[in-house]
Amino acid sequence: MAVPAILPDQLPNGLQVIKKLLPQNLYSLKSPNGMNPTRIVVHNTYNDAPAINEINYMISNNLEVSFHFAVDDVNVVQGIALNRNAWHSGDGGSGLGNRQGIAIEICYSKSGGERFNLAEINACKLIAYLLYGTGWDIDKITKHQDYSGKYCPHRTLDLGWQRFLDMCRLELNKLLNTKEVYPVGTVVYNITDVLLESTVYENSTKAILPKESKSKVYKYFSKDSVLWMALGDMDDKPRSPAAWTKEIDKFVLNLPSEIDKEVSVLKKKIIDLESIIIEKDAKIGALNEELLKYKRS
Repeated sequence: MAVPAILPDQLPNGLQVIKKLLPQNLYSLKSPNGMNPTRIVVHNTYNDAPAINEINYMISNNLEVSFHFAVDDVNVVQGIALNRNAWHSGDGGSGLGNRQGIAIEICYSKSGGERFNLAEINACKLIAYLLYGTGWDIDKITKHQDYSGKYCPHRTLDLGWQRFLDMCRLELNKLLNTKEVYPVGTVVYNITDVLLESTVYENSTKAILPKESKSKVYKYFSKDSVLWMALGDMDDKPRSPAAWTKEIDKFVLNLPSEIDKEVSVLKKKIIDLESIIIEKDAKIGALNEELLKYKRS
């Protein structure tokens, strides 16, 4: 993954990261395996302690339970490097959550309130940074409940899981600089033929999306400071074999109606005629000037 195993002190979105890393002598108990992450797993602490306290307690006790990050209303505290696993999902020694998931604990969930609300926002900023750095999309955000059935993250679920995903999407869009780009799921039309590619990398399969095709925005990806948009069909499935385009400016929300097209044609004809008239008047004026010269002489 492109994200470093130990995060920088400050993320691009301004979030501060404190490092309080698990000592190596505790790896065998709390983080025994190397890890190549494939997902994010969201938890609520069911406690009212700040992030640094949660990490300190995780390190100091003799339980196997462990997690990569705790997030409160002010900071992120990292407790385990992202290239090592943590025990947090309740799906056993070989479960996808425990072996491939980046565990994020959101603080102050027991009582909720403003501190928890701010902690959720910070968690979304952290998640957006991880998604942006790895090229992952929102579908990589999972919850503890997905792996063991436990009702966790409890307060986040109470408030609405889709609401939380939408918050993460907003923070991701800020990093992608897509504030003016169509939200995922939006129906769009291309006003000219558009080049589609099967991947944002080299040696992609290419295809042409004919003018005025109807598509849905499937997801975004940023590569080398260029924003790519993936298109899906009306069944929310990616187009095959090619779905990616960087010609985002060729898409609109609504195609012009037939009346709008006729009006546009007429306006163009008027402009062309006016140009002819202006040119004709200029030529007549020049000829009149020539005539005046002869009259004066």
